[in-house]
Amino acid sequence: MTKKNDILIIEDEVDIGILLKEFLENNNFNITLAEEGKVAVELLKRKHFDLLIVDMLLPGEHGLDIINMKRHNSITPVIIVSGIYDENEVLHRMKDSNVKFFLKKPFDLNDLLEKVNSAIDADQI
Repeated sequence: MTKKNDILIIEDEVDIGILLKEFLENNNFNITLAEEGKVAVELLKRKHFDLLIVDMLLPGEHGLDIINMKRHNSITPVIIVSGIYDENEVLHRMKDSNVKFFLKKPFDLNDLLEKVNSAIDADQI
């Protein structure tokens, strides 16, 4: 039996978070959903995740702050999602982190799944 990968989705837009959670669970991943940055920080202190999917604008903590905090504790791969930020700006600011992909909202779920699989596969090599 294959181990399911644990993914933390940090997304404050409830409808989007639920959609992503259900979609990825249907594709055989264990999903934890955090709707606030502070909740995500607490979860990250208690549990290891195989991948983070992080929205940038969050109540409590900014997505970049969460990624920076995580950078000092592990090399967990990250996928950033944003409807506001520019990909080049974010990737430049995160050049020393383990950000694998940037997805501009709205994005295709199959594209997300491809990037999730790629990020996890690359991390397990």
